[in-house]
Amino acid sequence: MNISQKHLKAFLSLLAHRNFTRASASVCLSQPAFSALITGLEKEVGFRLFDRDSHQVRPTEDGKAFAEVAEHLVSFHDSSMKEIEAIRRGERGRVSMSALPSTAVAWLPAVLPDFRRLYPGVRVEMIDAVSDRCLQLLIDGVVDFAVTACETDNPDLVSELLYTESFYFICPVGHPLAQRETIRIEELYDSPLLNFRHSTSIRQRVEKVIPPQILQDSLEVEQLTTMMGLVANGLGSCVVPELTLYQFRDPGIAIVPFSNFDAYRNIHLVRHAERTLSAPAANLCARLIAHAEHKCVAARGGKPQASAPLDDEVGA
Repeated sequence: MNISQKHLKAFLSLLAHRNFTRASASVCLSQPAFSALITGLEKEVGFRLFDRDSHQVRPTEDGKAFAEVAEHLVSFHDSSMKEIEAIRRGERGRVSMSALPSTAVAWLPAVLPDFRRLYPGVRVEMIDAVSDRCLQLLIDGVVDFAVTACETDNPDLVSELLYTESFYFICPVGHPLAQRETIRIEELYDSPLLNFRHSTSIRQRVEKVIPPQILQDSLEVEQLTTMMGLVANGLGSCVVPELTLYQFRDPGIAIVPFSNFDAYRNIHLVRHAERTLSAPAANLCARLIAHAEHKCVAARGGKPQASAPLDDEVGA
């Protein structure tokens, strides 16, 4: 049985108007074409739908019964088309992402509220983790994309640079360097640093610039909150990137810029080259990229920020 939506809508129009001329006009068809649709539909269903004479058109009893089916099919088709269109626009579905805790706190609160308002039918799942785990979750297919500072030569991953951030010296307010406007790395030889674990992007970047003699403290932590507590209680100092500074806004902590720290932490949006992003995931990625571009322009006083070298980051 080959019954189209055009057949069904022609039938319902004739049922409503009880007149071929008016019914054909309502669906923007010529009367001969409209009559051919009704005749074709009756042939497909195998019974007469209307009795017609020179004065009027009336549905048969079988036609009345068929009307319920036709209305249901048209309604189901129309609602299904709306659902498909919603999926196409990214208004339905799920987005899963992994993100560094610093980006989760510093960036996502600026992006997610508008995203959730525009796409209330999309469920957003976020796993905040250190850089290496963010990347592994993407490789394992747990998340759609990652926002992370990553160093990998995995050919299956592609990335887009979102932001390049500088590093800062963090110390107790009583530290000899706490009141300086800027400091140089060499001045840290008398101030061994508390360390982040090797699995963190902070440690991986700091080691590229700061000599091992300065990174000799045996105490290592993974979480920013733990590091903040240690510094605030006078146990030592550390070096952290810009997006983590929110964690160290404490009366007992001083934040001092470097004048000669020649490494930066590049924040990337990373996805798998062989996996197509869903429409909701693509929408969220687009909003993250737009926010990053706005942040870079604002940070440079209205001028776009130049990208840092990507020699040890994920390549396209």
